[in-house]
Amino acid sequence: MIVNTLVHSLLDLALPPGCVCCGTPTERDAAGLAVCPACREGLAAAAATPFCRRCGRTVGPYGSCGHCSRHSPPFQAAVRAGPYDSPLGAMIRALKYRDGLHTLPLLADLVSARLHQANLLAEIDLVTFVPLHWRRCWRRGFNQASLLARAVRRRGGATAQVVRLLSRTRDTPPQVGLSATDRRENVRGAFRVRRPEQVKGRRILLMDDVMTTGATVGECARVLRRAGAAQVAVAVAAVAESGPMAVASGAAVG
Repeated sequence: MIVNTLVHSLLDLALPPGCVCCGTPTERDAAGLAVCPACREGLAAAAATPFCRRCGRTVGPYGSCGHCSRHSPPFQAAVRAGPYDSPLGAMIRALKYRDGLHTLPLLADLVSARLHQANLLAEIDLVTFVPLHWRRCWRRGFNQASLLARAVRRRGGATAQVVRLLSRTRDTPPQVGLSATDRRENVRGAFRVRRPEQVKGRRILLMDDVMTTGATVGECARVLRRAGAAQVAVAVAAVAESGPMAVASGAAVG
């Protein structure tokens, strides 16, 4: 361990590591993560952005959510590390499209902090994640939602086990560019509970990387509730609000 630390320190002197958010050369922190000062400020600002604790969307300074008053989500609570239009977006894109597994520890820590603030980790029986269709998972090599769920459990100290409760029954087209209505139709009937006996009466935390309109996590929550889940809460790394930013991001999927 000491030898590895020394080798890494010497390598960092010769070639400073890139920031996990933007790639700018910077120093590692005490935990071994490289985040430049500008991105640290951006992450702090993202974490301070108020959001609705029911649906996860950004709200005004008084905390009222007009969306929830019109459309009650099928899950009981939602937390996010911050908005996608922040350094979080760059971290998620690196994870999904550039094999940036080095971003997982920081993403997991940020989500875990939100879960502890909401006291959700102490109120769940199982942790699960939004599944990918096997073809997409095979092409990418991993399911980022599954990796994030396991990292959050490990780094956040959750006692609930991570269990694959859902499967994807068809390979739905990407959600990018679709309206909220089309997104809901796109994923309707796309998920099923693998073993209903695991779900009945359980309090479940459902995890994904990005939420846009909530269509994907909403459909997963409906399926879990129909199978007998007592309640479903949602946790995501970032929320991409509907609009030009969400469409242009290319990473917001649900």
